[in-house]
Order: sequence, then structure tokens, then C-alpha cells
Amino acid sequence: MKYLAALFLLLIFIANADAAPPKGFHKGPYFMLQGGIFNFAADNNVRTGAKVGRDYEPAVGFNFGWNLYDWMAPEFQVRYTTNKNNGNREHVVKANFNFVYSLITDSLADRESIRLIPFLQSGPMLLLAAVPGDPASSDKILSLWGPGIGVGGGLRVLYKRYIYFGLLAQSDFVALPDRHQNVGGVNTKIIDGGMDAQFGATGTIGVHF
Repeated sequence: MKYLAALFLLLIFIANADAAPPKGFHKGPYFMLQGGIFNFAADNNVRTGAKVGRDYEPAVGFNFGWNLYDWMAPEFQVRYTTNKNNGNREHVVKANFNFVYSLITDSLADRESIRLIPFLQSGPMLLLAAVPGDPASSDKILSLWGPGIGVGGGLRVLYKRYIYFGLLAQSDFVALPDRHQNVGGVNTKIIDGGMDAQFGATGTIGVHF
């Protein structure tokens, strides 16, 4: 009898060691609000040498994605920031189209209440901005846009299947054009373009369906 009890306990131990999260637990759409910061210094005026705004701007936004499988989701991410500089309001929008790869591990995800899900993401993105123009020009606002690619990663927590929150760190590599304005009758470079690396960090909270 004691041998049967020992075998029973051994089978329980093996079953627990091999336990895995149920297949499909992470599938489905999700929507999250986010808040944090991102780097944006492409608004600095190269003619005057004036620094416009802060290097890191507070930002808000949202993520909408759909886990087609437990480990994979396409996602649309938008972040927005605004502030007032030189009497003009600046607006910056980033739109990322992410492929999100979730690292599903038995030890972190085999729980009924809280599942920890590390993830990586990457994909194309687009930056759109309206920044203050040169004070010597008649145009008070300069439009600015550029394509790029974003990469990032972090940790998401799925609580009771429906509550979703987490942390994300990412960098966007944006190709920005030079922007010129008419200053005293001369077409003058105001914004210096080129490839710009823009780091960001956000916290997210929302729902998983």
C-alpha cells in the first residue's frame, strides 16, 4: 500500500512539473490605454540653435491587437504628445504597426489568476508632427513626417483572462526630411533631417477578450 501511495505522489509531482497553460488561453482581441514618455528632439531649430521643447515628452495613447495564436498578434499602437513652445502648440503622433511575439512559458503562464507574459514587438511606424516654425518666418508651424521601424519588448500580465496590463520599452528609428522656411527672402534650413532614434517607455492597462 505504501508503494502505491509513493507512486501516486510521484505521478502528481510529474504532472505538476509538466503542467502547461491551456491551449488558447491568450487568443482573442485586446485593447489597452497607455501613458508614458518618448524621446522627440527633431523639433530643434538648427538656424538659431534654439532647443524647442523637452528631449522627453509625456505621451498618452492606446494599443489594439488580436492574438491570433497564444504567441502571436498583429497590433496597432498610437501615441500622442503636445506642448506649447515659442507661443505655438506642438503636436506629435506616432503610429506603430506591430508584430507582437509572446514568450509563453509553462512556469510563468500556468496559473489560473495571474499569467506573466514577456513579449517582443517590431514593425513599421509613421511619425506625424506639427512643430513651431522659425520666429523670423511668417509660417508659425512646420509640418513634419517620416516613416520608420519600431522595436521593443516588455512584460504583460493577464489577470483572470480579462484584465490586461504591463510595461513596454521601445525605440523607433525614424527617417525625417530636412525642413526649410523662408527667412528674410532666403530658403533656410530650420529642421535638420536624417535617421533619428527615439526611445520610449510606457505603462499599459486594459481588457483582453
